[in-house]
Amino acid sequence: MLKQLTVAPLTPGFFESLGRLAFEFAALEQIVGLCILELDLTQNEDTVWRDSFEQKLRKFKKDLVTKVTSIPNCAVKAAALDELLDKAIEVGRKRNTVIHGVLQVHPEGNVSLKNLAHGGTHPVGSAAMDKLRIEVVRLYHQFVDARAVCIETRLLAGAHWA
Repeated sequence: MLKQLTVAPLTPGFFESLGRLAFEFAALEQIVGLCILELDLTQNEDTVWRDSFEQKLRKFKKDLVTKVTSIPNCAVKAAALDELLDKAIEVGRKRNTVIHGVLQVHPEGNVSLKNLAHGGTHPVGSAAMDKLRIEVVRLYHQFVDARAVCIETRLLAGAHWA
């Protein structure tokens, strides 16, 4: 039974998809860090890069709200930002489930990955990994747009904040 479980869901296609997901998520995490650094050029880069993904998202939200509230007529919409950050947290947790999760065998024979920290599960298989990778890529592009807003916000407020 164990041999069957290790062969069936964990195919070469699964591992290829897992590698693509890991690569795309690293790019997403990098663009979030760049958004943070674009808002405030005085921040310590090493600290930003060491923060976890969720810490980066919380810092980005806090910094953006703080900086934007001081700029009259800024076009950033808080609701859209909250939605983007909530989606990023959700996708980050799915990614953590896939990367750090443990295999869980269901009585009917299905296999999933379980996130012991947050309790979520994710299906095993290359199609499931590819679907999550597509979510990550979409978020990446949304954060690229957010980075442009960060640069504009910084320029509107001046090069540095006190």
